[in-house]
Amino acid sequence: MAGREKVIIVGAGLVGSLLAIYLARRGYDVDVYEKRSMIDGNVVATGKPSVNITVSQRGFRALDKLGLGDTIRRVAVPLFGRTLHLLDNRELIVLPYGNRQEALYSLPRQQLNMLLFNMASQQREIRFAFDEKCTDIEACVPAVILQNTKTGVVTKKSASVVFGADGAFSTVRSQLQNKHYLRSSQRFMGDGYKSLTVPNTVDAGWTKGKNTLHVWPRGHYMLLGFPNSDRSFTLFLQLPFQGEPSFESIRNAHKLHQLLTSAFPDVLPYVPTYAEEYFRTSPNTMVTVNTAPWSAHGRVALIGDAAHAIVPHYGQGANAGFEDCLILDECMQMHGTNWSKILALYEHLRKPNTDAMAALALEHAVTLREKTKDSLFQVQNELERKIARMYPERPVSLHSLLSFTNETYLDAIDIYNKNRHIIDSIMRKENIEKEWAREEIEMFIHRLVHEA
Repeated sequence: MAGREKVIIVGAGLVGSLLAIYLARRGYDVDVYEKRSMIDGNVVATGKPSVNITVSQRGFRALDKLGLGDTIRRVAVPLFGRTLHLLDNRELIVLPYGNRQEALYSLPRQQLNMLLFNMASQQREIRFAFDEKCTDIEACVPAVILQNTKTGVVTKKSASVVFGADGAFSTVRSQLQNKHYLRSSQRFMGDGYKSLTVPNTVDAGWTKGKNTLHVWPRGHYMLLGFPNSDRSFTLFLQLPFQGEPSFESIRNAHKLHQLLTSAFPDVLPYVPTYAEEYFRTSPNTMVTVNTAPWSAHGRVALIGDAAHAIVPHYGQGANAGFEDCLILDECMQMHGTNWSKILALYEHLRKPNTDAMAALALEHAVTLREKTKDSLFQVQNELERKIARMYPERPVSLHSLLSFTNETYLDAIDIYNKNRHIIDSIMRKENIEKEWAREEIEMFIHRLVHEA
């Protein structure tokens, strides 16, 4: 146990709240400072709608260790696969993720944040302070300089350790970078996104499909649909910032109506407030953050998006952050209260994995908006499930390895690379789109596996 040492966390988001619980269970007093406000028992949202969070196996492993996973499962919506909405095909194509009801669990970010905040608030060792904006860091103390956003009062708070869990645009990271403790880069996508809503009063057509991720792939832009527990849908409209169509070109309701009519005709009837929602806010950006090192003086460290923000397309951002907390806890188990060793090992174990996941997330953005509309993608999905039934010990689906196992990201990639020749060889066969279900293909799979 750590006695009554104090830890400061900057940021009461998903990772900050979960980290607070982990630290409290280790016996630390935890002070969490958050620049957002708390009104009527709810953390006020930032003002910009966000894409839903999908919690996968690795995220649940971190939650289950604290006994929190079932609470999330009860309120989230299980997604058992993807439903493809192709422009030239009125029939929806459902592609299951696996053969054993594997599912991602979808819920709005704000709802998940409040669940974790409420769980953390029940721990007597954890104290939250809102309207407190971090303006500076003294890494050698360590201490944080805070300014209350309502009163303007500036305070200095010190602790044994300070964690920056303040997201992709982390002030803690910026201050450490300004003082030359670390290097950091931000890579923005040329696309942004806005959210639209299908209300829960709608229950017709495709909106009856409440347990899959809905995908409208349109090449260089797309729409995603996430079902919510209240039977509404959160839609994620991704467009380039420039070009046609783009956020630059769609500047009035007429242009927006034209886009929805031509590209998403099955969506338009179900989004009654589309224009109001679209023009309410500017587009959200999507950024990849690369940072090194993650800590300074063995007493200040970054965690979650503050250390390694990734684009949302693999649904691994929150999961990676939750896994950070789990691995950090394991490092604490190994090294007690020696924070220099804890933080060095934590970064050694996590950074190569999160770097790899960042690259995969960018690749998957292309897969979702471009490749899912290709019939070969659909055939490959069926073949991956076929091979998983025949040889479950020889996984060929990278998505399944990342989402439905506890393998590290690097180990998942390594396992996939060792077995990918199986699916690659099958997909190169002539007429595979028509022949994939034939018995000859099964014989070919047996041969490939036994020759490996």
